[in-house]
Amino acid sequence: MRSGPRFNSKAGLRRLILPVLLVALFGTQCDRGPAAAAGYDDSISDLATPGDALPHFRGPDMQPFWPDQTLLREDPDLRQMQAFEATNQSGITVRAADLRGHISVVSFFFATCVGICPRIVRNLLAVQDHFGAQEEVRLYSFSVTPEVDTTEVLSRYASRHGIRNTQWDLLRGQRSEIYTMARRAFNADTVTPHELRVGMSQDDFLHSGNVYLLDRDGYLRGIYNGFFRNGIDELILDIERLREQ
Repeated sequence: MRSGPRFNSKAGLRRLILPVLLVALFGTQCDRGPAAAAGYDDSISDLATPGDALPHFRGPDMQPFWPDQTLLREDPDLRQMQAFEATNQSGITVRAADLRGHISVVSFFFATCVGICPRIVRNLLAVQDHFGAQEEVRLYSFSVTPEVDTTEVLSRYASRHGIRNTQWDLLRGQRSEIYTMARRAFNADTVTPHELRVGMSQDDFLHSGNVYLLDRDGYLRGIYNGFFRNGIDELILDIERLREQ
């Protein structure tokens, strides 16, 4: 009679132990939840329940979270629109309070930009056209060179690009106020230590291709790459989600 294969006790023991260790390791991570497993504190773990809602954002790292609505007013680190006063392409004064009650799309640009700005503006025209009949959806583009982008310059820019004044404001204000608002509300620009070493300062603004979505209360609810059309398509879908809430 042929004997069966010899059982290697050490190898067999390793094969038995390895699955047990894996189950213990990953089972522990799952029990802790995705937020805790990623290293966030317990408060984030308790609140990180997305459901169908868009996130809010808070803290210096723009941490997304899904709070109970009753907690919103109690969180001083929430990202939301900051105070500003600016003039649009029609010479009309616009303030932060004017955004309340509207779903707002915010971006930053300058009229002489030949890099990413024209592409982003063309993409945002899809938002303007999609929600043309919806007065609650508005677009706000802030100039980062307001001393150059006068009301007349912004008016010509709007006409040249097919921007409707009734729906989309091109805004110029005090440079320091706009820059402070952009950084505090959106992290729209951060000057790094390296950039400071090579001569840049807080008066320099490196605007990115990001576009920002605010809800009717002025809270930041989404960040999108405006340079790519799929980012704008996602923005349009999220605006529709906010309109249903």
